[in-house]
Amino acid sequence: MSKQKKKRNQKNKRILLIASCLAVFVIGLILAILVLGGKDTEKKTRKKKNEVKNTNNVVVDTTPTTTSVLTGLPVSDEEKNIRPMAIMIENTKACLPQYGIGQASIVYECPTEGGIARLMGIYENYNNLDRLGNVRSCRPYYVHLAAEYHAVYVHFGQSTQGQEELDKGYVDELNGLSSVGGKVFYRTEDRKKPHNAYTSTSGLIAGLDAQGFEKTYKADDYKHFTFASQDALNTLSDGSPCAAVQLYFFDNKPYFTYDASTGLYSRFEYGQPQVDAITNTQLTYSNIILENVADSYYDDEHYRLNLQMEGSGTGKYLTQGKVIDITWKKDNATAITHYYDASGKEITLNPGKTWISVIQNSCADKNVFYGTIDEFNAR
Repeated sequence: MSKQKKKRNQKNKRILLIASCLAVFVIGLILAILVLGGKDTEKKTRKKKNEVKNTNNVVVDTTPTTTSVLTGLPVSDEEKNIRPMAIMIENTKACLPQYGIGQASIVYECPTEGGIARLMGIYENYNNLDRLGNVRSCRPYYVHLAAEYHAVYVHFGQSTQGQEELDKGYVDELNGLSSVGGKVFYRTEDRKKPHNAYTSTSGLIAGLDAQGFEKTYKADDYKHFTFASQDALNTLSDGSPCAAVQLYFFDNKPYFTYDASTGLYSRFEYGQPQVDAITNTQLTYSNIILENVADSYYDDEHYRLNLQMEGSGTGKYLTQGKVIDITWKKDNATAITHYYDASGKEITLNPGKTWISVIQNSCADKNVFYGTIDEFNAR
C-alpha cells in the first residue's frame, strides 16, 4: 500500500470516528430533551389540574392549603380569600329550575310577600358560570345578611325599604337597575319578565371592575362558623332523631329528607326535588339552620314584610340526621350572626354546604319534624 493511500485510510477512519461520536452525542441529547420535556409536561399537567381559569383570564391556584370559612372544606389560600358574592335568586315555580344555585356555599331562604320565599346564595366560587339565577330584587333584611360576609350584594331592583337600607352605604352592590346593570345582567328568551334576568362569571367580574370593588378580602375577619373535622363529625349526640323536616312556607312547601348513606339532607319543593339546571343534580346540604325572627308589616305598605334580623332569638340546627334547639344573636346590621346550643356554646357545623331558613316567629310552630322517613311518608 502506498504511503499516500495509507494516510487517506487513516483520515477516513478519523472522520468515521468523529461522525460516530457526533451521532451518539446527538441521540443522547434528543433522549435527554424528550425525558426532561416529558417531566416538564407532566409538571405542567399537574399544575393545570390545580388551576381554574375564569372568564376574566385570572388563574386561581386551587391546591388545598387551608379550609374555607364558609364550608370548612379544603381550599387554597387564594380561593379562601376571594371576596364572596351574595346573589338574590327567585324561588317561584315560574323560575325553576334555577341556574348555578348548587355552587353557593350557603343559601338563605326568607319569606317575602304573600307567603313566597326568596333565596340568597353566598358564593365564594363563582367561576365558570355562563348563567346564574334568575336574579331578583332586594329586601332590607337580605342587605343585613350580605353585610355579615363583606359580600358584594347582587340584585335586580329593590323594594322601597330595600332602597332605604342600600342608601346607608354599608354594602357594595351590583344592581340590575343601575348604570352597570347592562354589564352585569342579561335577559333570556326562554322565560318571561321578570323571571329571565341572569348574571354570569364574566358579568360579575365586569361589574366589579366597573365599580372598582375589591375582589379579595381577609376571610378570617368574617368567620361565621366553627367546623368539625372530616374524621370527627358532629353527630349531635344529645339531639333528637330528625329524618325529615317540613317547613311552613305556604307557596313552595319545602322540605328536607336525610340520607344516612351520604350524611346529607336533600332539598324538595313544589312536590319535587329542587335541582340545579346546570348540573341537573338535587341540592344537598350538610347543615340546616332554622332561625326564628320577629316579623311585622310596614305601616305604609301592609303587604311588605319586615323581619327583625338584629337582636336574638331561638331556632333549630339539623345535621347527621338529628336536631337540637339553638339560640342566635346578631348585635347590629353588619354584625355576624352567631348560633349557640342549649349550654350556651357556639355550635359546631359539619364540613359542607349550609342552608339557613329564616322563620317568622308567628309561624315557627308550623314546621314539622319527623324522626323517621316512615313517619314522614305517612304524614
